[in-house]
Amino acid sequence: MKKKKSTIISSFLLFLLGLSTFLAGTVPETYGNKIKAGEFVVEPPTLICLGFEWHIDGDDNHNASVETRYRKKGDTAWKEALPLLRLQREQAGGDATIQDYVIPNMFAGSILDLEPDTDYECRFNLADPDGVIGTRQKIVFVRTRPEPRPFAAGKTLHVYPAEYKGPKEKPAFVGLKSAYEAAEPGDIILVHAGLYQSDRTSSGNIQHITFSRFLLRKQADTEIAQTCSC
Repeated sequence: MKKKKSTIISSFLLFLLGLSTFLAGTVPETYGNKIKAGEFVVEPPTLICLGFEWHIDGDDNHNASVETRYRKKGDTAWKEALPLLRLQREQAGGDATIQDYVIPNMFAGSILDLEPDTDYECRFNLADPDGVIGTRQKIVFVRTRPEPRPFAAGKTLHVYPAEYKGPKEKPAFVGLKSAYEAAEPGDIILVHAGLYQSDRTSSGNIQHITFSRFLLRKQADTEIAQTCSC
């Protein structure tokens, strides 16, 4: 009888142990007002801007903060940037073209007014009066993008309006469409000054546009357009 009773107690204890293990593995851990550091994300850089995300758990009272500082590679003095912005469960979108998006629990922000094609060291300090679990500081090295340059082997295609009467540089095209169809990746389409009219009409009025000067660089997967004064 004693042996049977002991076996029942042992089985019950094993059941409780297994149940606690199961619950620990399936019920998400909560941190309350404390903050737990999660994944740190470096966004693709631009010419003069660097973007970052620091995902977290906890901080239910939203009193945590992330101090941001940066410096050029080789410099000794740190510069202060705007602190990362606290985000949690804000909703974006909702119209016919943008799907609903709920922002996760995280900090996000940017370092602005940088120099192109430059290495930067960026430091982020996570603080919370209620306590921090995990990494308190992140240091990352990021390089801003260089300014785009024309393809060295590309040709320049010259576009003129239909009523243009002056001398033309070669190869010359009348209208943008014909030059665009002849362009290859890396070529530059230079639209010369003048009045350009299309055959599309709106309410009986001819649609037209006047260029002072316009550059269109054709690339393999996209088109980059920029205007410049002359």
